[in-house]
Amino acid sequence: MAQMTNDSKFLEKLKNSSDLFEIVFDHQFQFMAILEPDGRVISVNQVALSQQGYTREDFVGRYFWESASWRHLPDWEAIWKKRLKAAYENRSPIFTDDVYEAHDGSIRHADAVTIALFDSDGKLNGYLIQAIDKTDKAIAEKALRESEQRYRGVVEDFPIMICTYKPGGEIIFVNQSYCKLFGRTSEDLVGSNFLDLIPEGDRPALISNISGLNTSKPTFVNEHRVILPGDNIGWQRWTNRAIFNRQGEIESYQSIGEDITQRMIQERALESSEAQLSTLIGNLPGVAFQCLNNRNWTMLYLSDRCEEIFGYTAESLIKSRYCSYAQLIEPGYREYVWAAVQNSLKTQTPYKVLYKLKHSSGESRWMEEQGRGVSTDSTGLTIEGYIEDVTERIEAENRLNQAAAVFRSTGEGVAITDQNGTIVDVNEAFTKITGFDRDEVIGKNTRILQSGKHDIAFYENMWEQIQKHGHWRGEVWNRAKSGTIYPEILTISAIDFKKGQQPSGYVGVFADITSLKETEARLDHLAHYDALTELPNRLLFRERLIHSLLMSERKKTKVAVLFLDLDRFKNINDTLGHGVGDILLAEIASRLRHVVRMGDTVGRISGDEFCLILEDIQDVTDVVPIVEKILSVFSQTIQINSHMLQISASIGVAISPDNSNDADALLSFSDSAMYEAKEAGRNTYKFYTAEMTQQALEHSFVQSALRDALEQSQFFVTYQPQLRIKDYSMVGVEALVRWQHPERGLIPPDSFIPIAENSGLIRELGAWILRTACEQGVQWLNEQVNFGRIYVNVSATQLHDESFTEAVIMCLKETGFPAEKLGLEVTESFIMKDPQHAINVLSSFKEIGIELAIDDFGTGYSSLSYLKQLPIDKLKIDQSFIRDIPDDPNDMAIAEAVIAMGKALNLEVIAEGVESQIQADFLLDKECTEVQGYLYAHPLTADAFSEWEKQRDIK
Repeated sequence: MAQMTNDSKFLEKLKNSSDLFEIVFDHQFQFMAILEPDGRVISVNQVALSQQGYTREDFVGRYFWESASWRHLPDWEAIWKKRLKAAYENRSPIFTDDVYEAHDGSIRHADAVTIALFDSDGKLNGYLIQAIDKTDKAIAEKALRESEQRYRGVVEDFPIMICTYKPGGEIIFVNQSYCKLFGRTSEDLVGSNFLDLIPEGDRPALISNISGLNTSKPTFVNEHRVILPGDNIGWQRWTNRAIFNRQGEIESYQSIGEDITQRMIQERALESSEAQLSTLIGNLPGVAFQCLNNRNWTMLYLSDRCEEIFGYTAESLIKSRYCSYAQLIEPGYREYVWAAVQNSLKTQTPYKVLYKLKHSSGESRWMEEQGRGVSTDSTGLTIEGYIEDVTERIEAENRLNQAAAVFRSTGEGVAITDQNGTIVDVNEAFTKITGFDRDEVIGKNTRILQSGKHDIAFYENMWEQIQKHGHWRGEVWNRAKSGTIYPEILTISAIDFKKGQQPSGYVGVFADITSLKETEARLDHLAHYDALTELPNRLLFRERLIHSLLMSERKKTKVAVLFLDLDRFKNINDTLGHGVGDILLAEIASRLRHVVRMGDTVGRISGDEFCLILEDIQDVTDVVPIVEKILSVFSQTIQINSHMLQISASIGVAISPDNSNDADALLSFSDSAMYEAKEAGRNTYKFYTAEMTQQALEHSFVQSALRDALEQSQFFVTYQPQLRIKDYSMVGVEALVRWQHPERGLIPPDSFIPIAENSGLIRELGAWILRTACEQGVQWLNEQVNFGRIYVNVSATQLHDESFTEAVIMCLKETGFPAEKLGLEVTESFIMKDPQHAINVLSSFKEIGIELAIDDFGTGYSSLSYLKQLPIDKLKIDQSFIRDIPDDPNDMAIAEAVIAMGKALNLEVIAEGVESQIQADFLLDKECTEVQGYLYAHPLTADAFSEWEKQRDIK
């Protein structure tokens, strides 16, 4: 070789550094060559050269593309130069599939890699070429592909379906017939699981049969359903074979099948048709028959209802020598029936006849018979048909005909309907009142007259009375053809009324009472409404107050009566005149109407005095925001003509039942409170008692201080343990919020929780409690403190918030607290306010593993039908039922009933407020499962609970 370059000197130095390099390099079975940067070969390994019949001299000193391997392949010079350049520029190996010439002249194939070699300074030192011969492997693979292609070519053309799959169900081959059936390509099917194409119900039997295959029983045949395109279902018959390897192990399965969908459809259609025909005949209201065409009408077949219709069994009429069907037909109709049937047979048309038949009871019944002649091989000409008892229909028609003359001449509107309310006939007065012509309503349901002013309950009550007594009378609002809604006095009577049976129809008689109603309304309005403001006057206001008091007593709520007097109204009347005063009163009345809640009442009692009724008050404090809102009406200037008027009002408040349950007393008390408000400086309000006034002030303080408490972190959470009553093992802890006010000290929850709920602050407070409890739970888990599960109380306001479920999930995710360690306690009132909404909301929590309990159970009005549908785990007996055990037998009975109910519904039952051992023993005896109360532990701070639990472990 010529003068050695700097690069070859580098290689020489590398080789001389260790004999190990030369040994490893020369004895590699793969071809290896080291090139200078310009492509000249420096060295090749000996073993690979010997295998191909070449020597080092065939390569060393030459450009790599001038070597003997490419002497007849001149294009390779450009190819190799391009590869070397790519290896240098990319500084990464270049992998290629090469063709070269062996020493014997044969063309060989190899996998090659070209690597650029650099020194520590990044300078190119040369190239390394490696190649592995793959000629023999390629020849074998080609032969295998050709064999497989020949096999597949034959199999692909088979008209039958072929599928091969692994033991796990993975498809490894399908032919075109199989692909065509499922409307998918082989590329789509291969690799999928063949069981996915079979309905779930058919899979167990198929898997069982496949699992039973072995060398003694390598095949089985079965029929099963398959899922076709569009989720259609087909039927296939398959021959299944196990394919074994040399060790006798199953390596795959092969199924050869044919489509039998049409056959199965035909078989099932036939079975369904026969079953439907049998069911249809059995459910017909009459009797299907087949008889001979003779004077006796000799019966060959009668369906099941024969005895019910005729009073004779089918067997007695078919086999009896003494009683033929012709003898049951009354004599006056026999010739008529015979002639009608014979004429039908002669003209080869169906017949229909109506005649009277003597029932076995001796009663004459009307029968309607339809039939036709049929020729059979065994009996010759026979008659097949159907006989139905139409006695009630005929009699009803007769009675309607008799009534027709009457209803046509009456001056009141009359409508006759069938039993479904479809109008059969109307008289002339009907068309005059409603505006509908007779032809427009015949065949229509009476619903076309409905005005929409009555709810479903009204009509349900109407029809209940008709079904019970056969008639109903009352006032109804209906709609005329013109769209006008008018009142009428309506009487509905059932035709052929028999209690417990469906009438044959109904008759409605009505008269338009529009003018009467208008007169009554005018008189009523004058008697009950103030002419100036259109507000209820003293008389109507008192009636509404009495009604409100009755309703509140039933609902266990309060009613507030507000007496409002305008301050210095007399000055306006005296200085600006009564005209301005009247306009001012009307404007104030309008504003009061708009500021109160739906359902509340505003009335004008006299002069400048107004009274208001506020219903559904739960607590005295609920009145405060409403009263303040009313006072805000008077903070706005009122413009009348050119006058800008500013007026205030004094308001007195009386509460039922706190002050009285009597309407007149409440009006008097609120009047007195109003004068106290005037004496206090006007433009304010006073409650009837000082205690109530103080309570209202306390409400205002708490509401305004609540938001500051959240912002200033005045709240903290305590945890009261819940134990299993039998062994005192830990069940969980209830998270209870406490408020430490900087000036007033500890404020009890019952003083601020209701206010937080009414003001909407419960959402922020509840979110803070939940996050605090979850964060504490994570800390306890890290410290290995046994707390069971943390139960957090959730208000109805939170649960009605559509985003609450997502907020809980986000809280769990952000804190890392497991859902299965969290429990939510919801009130019974929330569930019963909207049971279906409660089921949906609680189910969403149940799905993620949160336990659910009903808090204060027994204080509401739960419906057992909804209770059993709720996804709850636990009932919590309210402490009010535990407190007086054993002194109050009623509380003991309620507690025992709740425990029994929980046991029947497979729910845990926990009693809260347990303070004595006697109470605990009673609960244990009644099989209550869990307890909570001062007997075991007070609510504890997080650190105190950890210490308490540690001491329990020591004991």
